[in-house]
Amino acid sequence: MTMRIGELCINVGLITEKQVKEALGKQKKSKKKIGEILVELGYIRSQELNLMLSVQSAKT
Repeated sequence: MTMRIGELCINVGLITEKQVKEALGKQKKSKKKIGEILVELGYIRSQELNLMLSVQSAKT
């Protein structure tokens, strides 16, 4: 099973579980991808998101 972006970001210390929960709440209203929301909230940079997406795809 593929690890989710939020879980990957928590595991490497980029964000907290609380920040993921906030982003997930916003995702329900906006239908955007979680990574995009994390960037919009300023919790991670787009470069960090791209790195996490690369890591995620490498694990599949």
